[in-house]
Amino acid sequence: MSEKTSAAQAGRTHREVSRRDALRLIGATVTAAAAGGLTGHTSARAATAPAKPEAIFDFIAEAAKPYRGTQLTLMAVNTAQSQDIVPYLGEFEKLTGIRVRTEYGGESETLTKMDLELSSGAGAYDIMHVLSQSFSRYLRGGWLAPLTPYVENPKLTDKAL
Repeated sequence: MSEKTSAAQAGRTHREVSRRDALRLIGATVTAAAAGGLTGHTSARAATAPAKPEAIFDFIAEAAKPYRGTQLTLMAVNTAQSQDIVPYLGEFEKLTGIRVRTEYGGESETLTKMDLELSSGAGAYDIMHVLSQSFSRYLRGGWLAPLTPYVENPKLTDKAL
């Protein structure tokens, strides 16, 4: 077991959760939201699944156990789309035990902060709202990772839900 894994299982505190750990949990949560679990919508696949609709919440709560008590910091450009998560943060925090601190700003200011943060590796932010115009620059910089390995991990994503 790696040092990071044992630290995650021991329960992390603010700033100790790694970006990879955050991506794992976010990947599971995003998958649940896409399947309709957090938004109240159901897809055809979710509607035909044998599990009860509440099962997705149980799955997320179980996946989040190693991260209870941690805090993630999100930086985003203040747009209608980035604000869409705000109504769900309380539910997410209650379900996972993970506190999410948000920082919203204007486009120019936030993109400058993101560039500085990513290029310096400072670690002040755990989650960043990547705008489409910055995507290729962040990809070339090696600052983005595919979510596929997390979505395909059965410990993080239950495809039956």
